[in-house]
Amino acid sequence: MSEEQNQIDVYESRRFEKALSKLSEAQLKLVEDEIEKIIDEPEIGEVKKGDLVVVH
Repeated sequence: MSEEQNQIDVYESRRFEKALSKLSEAQLKLVEDEIEKIIDEPEIGEVKKGDLVVVH
């Protein structure tokens, strides 16, 4: 996959930022690692149903 195709913008909602601020350093590291996994391979995970079918 080319570099251009692998570009993904990640935005944090205010609610998510607030939740992150309450996590320990170890938990924050786990969340960041999982976000990186999703950025590297967006097709991982389960396909959503109903109105969320466009979200993967």
